[in-house]
Amino acid sequence: MFVTIINISKSASKEAPEGIEHMKYYTFCSSCGHILGRSGEGTATELKCPKCGAEIEYAVKDKKVTVTLLRPSSKQQAERLKSYS
Repeated sequence: MFVTIINISKSASKEAPEGIEHMKYYTFCSSCGHILGRSGEGTATELKCPKCGAEIEYAVKDKKVTVTLLRPSSKQQAERLKSYS
């Protein structure tokens, strides 16, 4: 399993713009980098990447985006097996 955590923090010297608590964050596939979409605070989603087929779970909590690769892309697994043959 592969987990990516991105911590989003505002600068201590500047005030956050009004409505920042409703900000949406881009989520990318950990396997191929494809943009999966934008998610707001409290999001928890499980899906299959439309580009590579990897099964992914992502969540946004406390201004952190956590992406968990549940099952790698079958395309990428096949390519790795070819390189070992």
